[in-house]
Amino acid sequence: MCPTTGRQADGPYEVNCQGVNWQADFEPLIPRLYAHFTRCFRGENDYEELRQRAVLYFMHRFMKYWEPGKTFRIATWFIVQHARYGRCGILPLPNKHHKSAKAQRLGKRLQSLKARADRVVEYLGWKEMLARLRERERRIIQLYVARYGWEEIKARLGVSDYYIKQAIVRAYELLNN
Repeated sequence: MCPTTGRQADGPYEVNCQGVNWQADFEPLIPRLYAHFTRCFRGENDYEELRQRAVLYFMHRFMKYWEPGKTFRIATWFIVQHARYGRCGILPLPNKHHKSAKAQRLGKRLQSLKARADRVVEYLGWKEMLARLRERERRIIQLYVARYGWEEIKARLGVSDYYIKQAIVRAYELLNN
């Protein structure tokens, strides 16, 4: 399915490498590729550039996988996405590079570990802050963090707006010190 038009896509393309070189096998695909990418990018501002970028990226992938006597498949959906967002890897654009799958996985693992460490630090800071608050302030903050509305907190605890505001300000100050 083409992501833009919603029509059935032509890909993935299955190619039997029978020519003497990759160019001989790629040449018959060119009209079909242009027709397919025309349907995918029609109506976009830089339609012609996107279409050219997608065909070049397809060619780049084709050269990478081509071997005499081999059969392989190349999907077009990800090529459309990469061309649209400038992540083709063969056409360098500022601030738009394509990371390898291994680098992406490593980056996600590192982000996950950092997020866990940050949560632990935040939790310890949160516990310490709650321990420093008076009982009424602690209860106000717990209700506020539990997404109770201002009026609900006032009704439940029988406090005025002033005490709610003071508790939030004091908690914020304790967390930032």
